[in-house]
Amino acid sequence: MIKYIIAGALILVGIIAGILLPQSIQVPVQQIVGGSSGTLHTQPEYFAAGFAGRINSTSTNSYATAITMKESDLVAYSDIEITPGGPAQTWTFPASSSVSMMSSAGDSRTWIFTNLSTTAASTTAFAAGTGWNFSGTTSTPQTLVGAAYTARQVLKVDCFRQVNKDINCMFQKFIASD
Repeated sequence: MIKYIIAGALILVGIIAGILLPQSIQVPVQQIVGGSSGTLHTQPEYFAAGFAGRINSTSTNSYATAITMKESDLVAYSDIEITPGGPAQTWTFPASSSVSMMSSAGDSRTWIFTNLSTTAASTTAFAAGTGWNFSGTTSTPQTLVGAAYTARQVLKVDCFRQVNKDINCMFQKFIASD
C-alpha cells in the first residue's frame, strides 16, 4: 500500500511541476522581405515565393570600365542586373584558386546577368579570371549589348568545378521573345 501512495505522490508532484514550471515556446523567425518599385532594383531583394531556389537579386550601375567580381557577390546573388555608365564594361571573374563557393569537383552555380542599358552602343563583356574556361553558343557568348526593353539580352551562365580545380562556364544568350 505504501508503494502506491509513493507512486501517486510522485505522479502528483510531476503534474504540479509540469503546470508550474515555465514552458518553452518556439516562435518562428520571420524574414524581413522588402522590395523596390521600378526596373532598377538597387537594393538586394529576397523573393519569398515565385522563384525556385530562393533567388537573390541585385542591380548595379557603374562608370568603371573594368570590374573584378567578388566571390561574396557571386555567392549572394543569382540574378545580377547591370546598368553600364559608359559605352563598354568588362566584368572579370575572380581567380578560380580564390573561389571557395565551388570547392569540390562537380560543384556548380548558375547566374543570370542582364544589361539594363537601352543604348545599343553600351556593351557588357565578361572575362575569364585565371582558371576559368568559357564556352558558348555564339561567337561572342560572354557579351551583352544594351537594347530597348523589347530586345533586351539576358545571359545565363552555368559554371562547374573540374577535377583539376579549373571552373568551366557555359554561356547562353537570350533575347526578349514576347
